[in-house]
Amino acid sequence: MSAPAQPPAEGTEGAAPGGGPPGPPPNTTSNRRLQQTQAQVEEMMIMLGAICAIIVVVIVIYFFT
Repeated sequence: MSAPAQPPAEGTEGAAPGGGPPGPPPNTTSNRRLQQTQAQVEEMMIMLGAICAIIVVVIVIYFFT
């Protein structure tokens, strides 16, 4: 009878192929992407607010001069 299969050694489950260090946990990567997306959205909202303010100023100048 053959010997039962050995479970993998601890710490090798998350290792990268080729024996390199394991990558970051998926949750950390997701959090970083979410933070980058939120920063980009905030930046776009600031730019849109500035554009709207400029449009309002142009309209006011156009109609009241």
